[in-house]
Amino acid sequence: MKASQVARVVPLPARGQITLPTEFRKRLGLAEGDLLQISLAGDRIEIRPIIPPGQKLREYTEAEIEQFLEEDRIDDLSPGFDAYARGDDRSLDEAA
Repeated sequence: MKASQVARVVPLPARGQITLPTEFRKRLGLAEGDLLQISLAGDRIEIRPIIPPGQKLREYTEAEIEQFLEEDRIDDLSPGFDAYARGDDRSLDEAA
């Protein structure tokens, strides 16, 4: 094992869930809700953060979400939308 590597032994419960040691989570800047990729590499299990530490996903405010939803509602009212929703592509050309 390399000098920069840290290892811990954790028990595997019946349901197969493990807890990442606090030291690991702190070192990687992981928080509840972060996404992890888990993969099987030969006889090893690898767990990696999907988004590198410091590059968190943007969170939207309630007002921004409402604006996005309103914009979607306006788009739904555009000419030809009903035909498109039914799968009638010919009606899109006629509506334009």
